[in-house]
Amino acid sequence: MANKAIHTISLKNFEFANGEIPFSVLSKITEQLRKVSEGALRLYIEGRSSNKRGRDPEWVEKSLDFTLSGIKKGSTILEVKAPYLTETLGNYQQPLYDELGLDSLTNQTAIGLAIAAYEKATENPDSIDTLDKNLLKIMLGFNKFFGHDTKASININGTLKQKIKIAPNTLQKIKILEEKTPADQKIKITGKLEMMKHSSNLLELVNENGKFKAHLSHDYSFEKALPFFGKEITCAGLAHFNPKGQISSIEINNITAADKSASYFTNTSFAIQEKLDLTELAVKQSYKGTTSAKINMLIKEIDVDDDLETLLQTLTA
Repeated sequence: MANKAIHTISLKNFEFANGEIPFSVLSKITEQLRKVSEGALRLYIEGRSSNKRGRDPEWVEKSLDFTLSGIKKGSTILEVKAPYLTETLGNYQQPLYDELGLDSLTNQTAIGLAIAAYEKATENPDSIDTLDKNLLKIMLGFNKFFGHDTKASININGTLKQKIKIAPNTLQKIKILEEKTPADQKIKITGKLEMMKHSSNLLELVNENGKFKAHLSHDYSFEKALPFFGKEITCAGLAHFNPKGQISSIEINNITAADKSASYFTNTSFAIQEKLDLTELAVKQSYKGTTSAKINMLIKEIDVDDDLETLLQTLTA
């Protein structure tokens, strides 16, 4: 049995007696905690927070093997034991934990990763490079515990002096971040496929626009991809974005020999930045008739070599 850390979850100003919790609330709390922990774990190990199909791998099941070990008074305080990731990840020992500001996974748990992700999203959103729309949506699931009660809060303590307060005002920050994060988009992109340094499960696609983190979808095996490593290839899949509007990772569904003529959205990072800049410029200069839907519709038709003023005039014509 893996060693486990103890996390405390304090429920303050809820409509039940201190030291007590209704079964209906307890089951929802444990389900929500497991969902956000799994999303954070998958995002920083695999590069995406979602698992669309298939059985969970053993390292996920072991990492999410949480145990309710006690309920205390004060407010209602739940004690939850979570296994240390250094004992559950097996070969997955080089995830992207550094992007959460964590020096290592020593004394860290899946709940700790969830706390670190939530802390980033609410306290330092401008520095976020890897949070995706799906994980932000999962975080918003905590809204169901509050209703119209703005005084209630859920306080979670992690390892390494981590602590977060989940409340309506912090969830509003998450909502704003989620709404500005682009949805996944289909992509076909050409570049050289490489293994990422210090990672046995993440890939890297390199082209003239930079380096993109990538991972294989569940339907595309590593054996299929193996002959293409180190070569110029064209891959089709989904682009996942961070709240800055930049590609956080590419989910690869298929790989073929390089064919730049078949590529679309190759200049993804530039095109997305142009779209964001256009929206901001429209607001600053009080242009009328410019909406996100209109920008999305016309962005494929405009010449990205034009300056922003010319592009904006095209959109508002």
